[in-house]
Amino acid sequence: MKHLDEQKKANALVKAYCDADPRFGYVDIAPLMYGADGKLDPALFAKDGLHLSPAGYEKWSAAVAAAL
Repeated sequence: MKHLDEQKKANALVKAYCDADPRFGYVDIAPLMYGADGKLDPALFAKDGLHLSPAGYEKWSAAVAAAL
């Protein structure tokens, strides 16, 4: 969470790049990572709090598959 502002800026840059070229698409997975309380869902992350857990990868995979 301490890097959330940098993450948002980086994601905005990547999205702008993708939007400028029809060969690319952008899948915004960030909203999927939060629970109903507005906080990151710890169940979606491994114990280190950085890498995804199997449940996190399932969410990402579903979002990417839906975008394809």
